[in-house]
Amino acid sequence: MGVTATTPRRIYLGAGDLTVGAAPVGATLENIAFRLEMEQYFPKFNGVLGDVEDTGFITRLVPHLVVTFGELIGANLVWAIPGAVLASGVSSEVISDFVPGCKGLGNDVIWTGMDCDGHHIVITVFNAIATGNLEMEFSDDEITTYTIDYRGTYDPANPTVAPFSIVIDIA
Repeated sequence: MGVTATTPRRIYLGAGDLTVGAAPVGATLENIAFRLEMEQYFPKFNGVLGDVEDTGFITRLVPHLVVTFGELIGANLVWAIPGAVLASGVSSEVISDFVPGCKGLGNDVIWTGMDCDGHHIVITVFNAIATGNLEMEFSDDEITTYTIDYRGTYDPANPTVAPFSIVIDIA
């Protein structure tokens, strides 16, 4: 199959827009990456040298959105430190008062892009928490950046529903 009349609707260009908890995040750098961490199980049958068709199943499916930020915004840093609290004053923002615990740490992280024909694609990672370390490097010749890996978490009320969606406009 070659190029068709629908090809422009299938080409996406640009970093798109990102929101965390319905709030815009400011300038981002590098590529925003969506990744599915997936593990599969196949039984190891005696006398068979590999996996047997239709016998395997997915044992783990975890969505990630990885974002590199170019602006030091207090809200973005709080999202990078689950349980942190942001206090905003007239002239400063203070991140402190880490609250340990499990509840209420996630936000929906939504990336929206547009194809060459004006149609949208929306990737949502539900109840996402920041994973990994927060590292910022300060330099005389480069801007300060930091990367957050947002990992979707499953809703305990619907533990078999994967915590992400991908919506592609086709009309």
